[in-house]
Amino acid sequence: MAKSYEKIWQLILNGYSEEIIVFPIIGYHSAYINNIKFSDYVKDPRTMAEIQYKTFLYYGSDFIAPVMDLTVEAEAIGATVSWNSIPPSIDKHISIDKIDNIV
Repeated sequence: MAKSYEKIWQLILNGYSEEIIVFPIIGYHSAYINNIKFSDYVKDPRTMAEIQYKTFLYYGSDFIAPVMDLTVEAEAIGATVSWNSIPPSIDKHISIDKIDNIV
């Protein structure tokens, strides 16, 4: 059985891998199983990296990718976010008039 990095390099160099590459989308699940608040998870890059790496080791997947969450950007420009829902959701949208004032 090839190591993860060998499978990835085989895919990059040859366009395929003889073994299946495992890439679970661990996102918010990482925060959940590590008992981390979602708002802390997406707003703190160090916490996100540490928790995703810990989850990566726990499951033994071949690689991981950082979580992308647009609710952080929405909140930054004035939307109200419910961080208690899984995944976080927008409680109150910002009006187009307010967006013009931001830019």
